Amino acid sequence: MSGESMIREVRVDSDAALMPELHRLYETAFPVEEQIPYPDLVRLLPVMPIAYSAWYAGDSFVGLTLVCEWPTANWFWYFAVADGMRGRGYGSMVLKAVMARYSGRVLVLDIESPRQQCANLEQRCCRHAFYLRHGLRDTGLERTFSGVTYTMLASADSVFTDSDYESLLAELGRCWEAMPRKELARPWPGRTKATPAADPVG
Repeated sequence: MSGESMIREVRVDSDAALMPELHRLYETAFPVEEQIPYPDLVRLLPVMPIAYSAWYAGDSFVGLTLVCEWPTANWFWYFAVADGMRGRGYGSMVLKAVMARYSGRVLVLDIESPRQQCANLEQRCCRHAFYLRHGLRDTGLERTFSGVTYTMLASADSVFTDSDYESLLAELGRCWEAMPRKELARPWPGRTKATPAADPVG
């Protein structure tokens, strides 16, 4: 039996998003400053092209992925593997499944740069190597926000430019601004950084 057949994907809508294991992993896997507040994320699901998935091995919860499926590019927002499932190959299985889904299409994600001197440089380098090992490439595009530098990765055979990245951010901002103000937990921050991995190595 192949590794990919050992995991299964369950697509998540705004009702299923309230499952405790999903909510808990989302809020513990990513730094607060890199999160869209979870209530806002749930409200965005019906109005944005977000593929939110929960992943399981049998009945055991493995992790979550969120990909925003724009016409120009599929932006891999979030990827996290549950604590008890890390280091067992599940991160690799999920990433391979996601990449297979978008084969032949542009898939992009931004991660903390391994070229910036910082306290967590080893973690950044491991994360960067994990994605490159699975077929993504470093585009060389980098931006610094609030003192943290991020680098953009993309599917190996795709073309993705700095202007493409600006277009994705602008489209996200438009969707956010279209939401009723009273429904949002906080206003559009100008840029919501969506680090796509929480140590999924394994």
